[in-house]
Amino acid sequence: MAEETQNEIIDLGFDVNEADVARTILKDGTYDMTIGFTRRETSKNGHPMLLVGFRLAQDAEDTVGKKVHPGFVINQRYLTQPTGNLTQEMVQDRFKRLHFAAAGEGKVNTGAWIGKTVRARVKIREAQGEFGESNDVTNVYPKK
Repeated sequence: MAEETQNEIIDLGFDVNEADVARTILKDGTYDMTIGFTRRETSKNGHPMLLVGFRLAQDAEDTVGKKVHPGFVINQRYLTQPTGNLTQEMVQDRFKRLHFAAAGEGKVNTGAWIGKTVRARVKIREAQGEFGESNDVTNVYPKK
């Protein structure tokens, strides 16, 4: 016969409100960020994308003035094929800039980006439909 598990109710001694669990949004700015990972995804509309995880590599502040520590991640999705007004040249230019910022000249390969620190231009994207406000990495530059 299996032993019955007892639950213990524990008061952790603090309260929570909605502001405590709201999504962290960095202020508009340019930050040192390390590329932590890349992986393929498919959009809801079936378009192939590349997900790039940018990890904050410095202290920063969010939009409500709270300190944000290194390691905070912004996931940025990039379409990898033309669609609508997005041309093949525009797709390639975006990845060329990202590769050059992370790894310099050479063959564009996501493996060369992992662990590299870049200067990332971060902007606030306003809430859209079911999605709340979030951050966008709008451009990347080599870290000097």
